Amino acid sequence: MIKTSRLARSTAAAAALFIAGSAFAQSQGSFTPEIGASYLGGHTVERGTNYKPNGDHSIGLNGAIGWEHPSGLGVRLMILGDLLPARGFVENATDVKSFDYFYGLQVTGSVPFDAAFKLKLGAGVGRTRMDVSPNVGSNDITDGALSLGLQWRAGSHFAMELRVDHLTRSDVTSTGLQFQWPF
Repeated sequence: MIKTSRLARSTAAAAALFIAGSAFAQSQGSFTPEIGASYLGGHTVERGTNYKPNGDHSIGLNGAIGWEHPSGLGVRLMILGDLLPARGFVENATDVKSFDYFYGLQVTGSVPFDAAFKLKLGAGVGRTRMDVSPNVGSNDITDGALSLGLQWRAGSHFAMELRVDHLTRSDVTSTGLQFQWPF
């Protein structure tokens, strides 16, 4: 028996979701890739040379691939990452954990206000990479993800969403603007 890594299994699951979502989206619903930037805050965000006992803040990059049924229910494969370019070079040699990135799967729902605006909700689970220090390494934890957003659909194949994602176990909140291309 061949033992595969978590990353390989996660990548295979994401590819299967992508293929299944693409096939199903052809028949009904909308398939939506998205990318955006965010402000990250929380107790475990970047603890480096400017260590603060109550956490700090950083900027992040968000990406997702989702599918939504016309009823408003859907799924989203998402990733949130910290973009601090100096990580690993200036961190203190401490055992304090700091957020690096999250990837996971969410069940989503939409409540339309009118043809252009929707309230978007999401709940799911995934894995968070927590850096310890350049000398000690990192570890992964299972993390819950809750999302709340307001989407503005400017056209049939373009939308923007102001969204807040909260990771429950690592206590990280991402507030960002997502650019979406539904088809």
